[in-house]
Amino acid sequence: MTRPRDLPIAPCEECGYRYELLDRAQILRALASLADEHRLILTASPEERLRDHTRPGSWSLLEYGCHVRDV
Repeated sequence: MTRPRDLPIAPCEECGYRYELLDRAQILRALASLADEHRLILTASPEERLRDHTRPGSWSLLEYGCHVRDV
């Protein structure tokens, strides 16, 4: 199912990211940049901390990494 182009895109409910703020070329650059940043953060973090929830209702480092991957 495809979404008609004239319908607004709602921001991500979890992180507030607004998809429509970037054009296609900017999205591709941002995704590559974010992937590098997340890889560095995730590989530098101790494995036992990857699943920690530091605040009630917050995501773990691993969950944020997966969310960014899925976006």
